[in-house]
Order: sequence, then C-alpha cells, then structure tokens
Amino acid sequence: MSSAITTTLPLLYEGPFVAEVIGAEATATTYVLNCDEKVIEDGECGTFNNTVAMGPWGSKTLPPGAASTGYLDYYLTMPDPEDPFEFSIHCKMSRTIAQECTTTNLGGNDDGNPTATFSDLEKSQSDFAMLTYATVTITAGQEFLAATHSAATTGDDASSTAKSASDATSVKESGAEATGTETQGTPTPKATSGASSNIVHGFVAMAVAGVATLLVSSDFADECPGAEIIGTDLSPIQPTWVPPNIKFELEDATGTWSWPENTFDFVHLRYLFGAIADWSALFADAYRTCKPGGCVQPCEIDPPFYSGDGTVEGNTAMQAWNKVVREGGIKFGRTFCVVHEGLQVPGLEAAGFVDIQQQNFKAKDPKPQQVGQFLRSTMENDMEGYTMILWHQVKGWPKDEYQVFLMGMRKALRDKRIHSSMNLRYVWARKQEETTEA
Repeated sequence: MSSAITTTLPLLYEGPFVAEVIGAEATATTYVLNCDEKVIEDGECGTFNNTVAMGPWGSKTLPPGAASTGYLDYYLTMPDPEDPFEFSIHCKMSRTIAQECTTTNLGGNDDGNPTATFSDLEKSQSDFAMLTYATVTITAGQEFLAATHSAATTGDDASSTAKSASDATSVKESGAEATGTETQGTPTPKATSGASSNIVHGFVAMAVAGVATLLVSSDFADECPGAEIIGTDLSPIQPTWVPPNIKFELEDATGTWSWPENTFDFVHLRYLFGAIADWSALFADAYRTCKPGGCVQPCEIDPPFYSGDGTVEGNTAMQAWNKVVREGGIKFGRTFCVVHEGLQVPGLEAAGFVDIQQQNFKAKDPKPQQVGQFLRSTMENDMEGYTMILWHQVKGWPKDEYQVFLMGMRKALRDKRIHSSMNLRYVWARKQEETTEA
C-alpha cells in the first residue's frame, strides 16, 4: 500500500480533505474528495464524494513547462428536498489576469447575476479570489500521479473541470473579504516617525475563521510590498505559503495587546462583533501601539438582518436568527450589533484618535450586492458554525427545532422575495503627530 501524500488544490471549500486519485493524464488529474473526519466533524466542510479534475495550471507550484491557464467548469448541486437547485460556472482561468465567467443557476437559485469574475490574489502564482488552496491528503490511487508528472507540458488552452455534488454550497468568504478593503477615502498607510521609518508596519486582527485573516493580510502584503505585516490568530493554523513580508503570531486581540507603544503604522480591525467586552479598551490598545501619524481602520458588520419593505420581518426563520444574535450578545456581554450601537466612533474619540471618518455601505450599490452573494453562500455552508452555541447555550431550544430553523434559514437566504441586508461600516482615524516644543 502506497504512503499517503499531502498536497494542496484550489477548491471552493476550505477542507481539509482526504482524496483518492482515480485517473491522471497530461492535462488533468481526477480526484474523489471527502471531508477529513479525523480533523473535522462530519458535515462541517461540506464535501462528500466530490469529483474534481484539476489541470497542471491548478498546482501551487507549476510543473516545468506547464501552462498557467486553463478552463474551469464547476458543478454543484444541493439536494434540498424542499428547494433543490444546481449551480455551474464556466470560465478560463489565469494566474495573472481576471477572467469573466459564465454562471448558471437552476432550480430556484437564480440570483440574477449571469456572470462572475475569478482573479488571482497575487501575481506570484498563488490562488484565485473565489478559491482557496485546501489541504488534501491522498490516501489511494497514488500510482496514477506518475502520469501527470511525466507529461507536465500542456497548451495554453489546457482544460480542466471541477464537478461537485454536495449538500451545501460555499463560495469562500475570501470573496467578501478581498472587496471589503476597497473603501473610498481610506488613508493609505505610510511610514511614520520612529525606528525603521522606511518600512510600513501593519497589523491585522480579526475574530473570524483563520483563512479570512490570512487572505486579508496577504492582500495587504501584496498591495504594499514595502510593508511588514503581522496577522494574529488564536491557533497556529496558518500555512507557510504566504508573501515574504507577512508573518503570523499567536495573539488574542480581544485581550491586552502584547506589543510595545508606537509599533504599527496601520492597524486594521475587522469583524470583532461578539468577541469584545470592552470596545474602549480595544481602541486604547490600538492607540497605544499605533505610531504617531499612523492610522487605524475598524470594520464591523451587524449580523441581524433587516429590510426596508418588511420582507425580513415577515420571515419566521430570520426573526429567530435576529433574536438569537441580539440575546446572545446580551448574555455573553459582547454585543453583535456594533454598527447599530455606534461603538466605533465614540471609542476612537475616547482613545485619542483624530480625523475620524466613516462610510456606510448601501445594499443597492453594485459592489455590496456582489459581496452579498458570496456572504449568502458562505452562510448557507456554515450555518451551524454561526448559530450552534448561541442556539443551545442562549436559547436552550430543542435539537429538532434547531434543524427546522437551519432549513428555514437556508431557504430564506435563497428566496428572492426576501430583500435582506446587513449593516456594514468602515471607520478610519489617525493618531496625532507628536509635537516638539521650540
């Protein structure tokens, strides 16, 4: 029996996965993917017997002579007994140029967007904006891999397909994360006073899945190659294939920060709702560690849904969602409604920041609408992860009612008659320059 091989593949899910290779040729290797049950609980990664055919262009490190482009066809079905649908996407992939893709939505999932765009996260052969390099452990069929390695050269139009049948749909949260930084009027980080003033030192803190911190930090590092970026997480789960100017440290951003005064030129805080007991203390830490003249940018979104036409208020599942989120924040002493309660601007003012500005995103604008499609798919895939603790520890409602709630939420998210939105707000501010007396 051949030894297991661990590799990475660009996929729509985070994984990790186990796989069997069932065929390989010069243009593609075909895998059968399943969740790695040793690492993740059954059902959490949303992949069951998915068939994926991946060409050489999909490798993180291209084989010698292999093409950097190819065709991607992804088919996904959700066998919901009440509202089944299929989703497919076809586009030519490229590592360096954004490509428009044609999408098809069937069975009640028509989102009105016939096209999508896939682009790379960085121009140094990394991954694609709506895909992520997921860890895959190959446990069977390793003998087929020789065919791929012995015939690595393919034409520029080499095609590859990815076909998936799954009980959950997921477009990576990275799509929403990558667009979130494109805020009009956001100050550009620049070197400030202090040691190593020719290098911009940036800090990214988020209280969401580790992959999101990775993607935001990596985007920042790519756009500012002269900067040194620090991203934080509670667990050492970050990969090693990151830009050279970024590093990750184990740090709890919700507690007292360990860095000394005047460390960072730019501090980015995102999606800390439900994690912060004292927002004034958080912004005080940001002020202390920010250099004079440096900037801070907290971005928050309120999980409760709202609508301007009463369609959310008339939906039982969404009202239950809103109730659980609001009451959960009260019980844990960590509000989920940071935007609604207006905590960002007063907290920054109290900490001592100046030149405070804010931007609220409107749901009808094109960019938030596109981000909303990604968010919807992400929520459908990981609804349990967002709600399980709140449901059982806050409400204590029966398990059978919980499953009915999940089904109702997924159906409501796909219902085009419900015009649901979330409040999203970016705020940015500056630490005043130090003045010297004459």
